[in-house]
Amino acid sequence: DYALAQGKATEATKNFIHALVDGQRTNIIPSILDAYVELLNEAEGKVTAEVSSAQPLDDASRAEITQALQKVLNKKIDIQSDIDPSLMGGFKVRVGNYLVDLSLKTRLDSLSAGAVADRIG
Repeated sequence: DYALAQGKATEATKNFIHALVDGQRTNIIPSILDAYVELLNEAEGKVTAEVSSAQPLDDASRAEITQALQKVLNKKIDIQSDIDPSLMGGFKVRVGNYLVDLSLKTRLDSLSAGAVADRIG
């Protein structure tokens, strides 16, 4: 109750939190928070782009990716990045259900698959 009071929670919010606690459903709070953030971002015209790269992104690369995505999606972009050494180089960008894979690993895999198809054909 102290945290809710300090956060100036509305009566509806307090009732909702108490219902979750009383019903022993506090495990769903992270999912509720994710859904709320998604709705808030949608209302503000924001999307999150998950960028995986073989090396940490420098500021210039981060800005370039952000600008390109803003231009294509016409939305504010929040980049969350992680490191995936298996990509070998390049990067992958996921926005919602869309994936753009510009990784060296995928390019090499494609070339390898094409070479095998040439030998078979």
